[in-house]
Amino acid sequence: MRVILGRMGETLPFFLWRLDQRAGAFAEHAPELTPSQLVRRNIRITTAGSFSDEPLRCALDALGEDNVLYSIDYPFESMTEPPNGSTQPNSTRTSARRSNTSTPKRC
Repeated sequence: MRVILGRMGETLPFFLWRLDQRAGAFAEHAPELTPSQLVRRNIRITTAGSFSDEPLRCALDALGEDNVLYSIDYPFESMTEPPNGSTQPNSTRTSARRSNTSTPKRC
């Protein structure tokens, strides 16, 4: 089963290290995969409600571009102008894609 979380994953990409670290404390009961591996395998996130460069870069680095879906938050957010005059996400997505490696980075 795959799950899609909105709003940049509700902070999940920021806590992957913590999940792995705490799971390590229970090594005798640890599953075959680490929590971060399970998240990357089964959870996709959307950008809805978080049109900002830094969280997008973190999500791409932490989860990989195949797990981050672009979406809108209509009617709650403006679809004509990004916040603070940003021209993103297109240039961020392009540069992040160029620098993305096969192993996701930690934020």
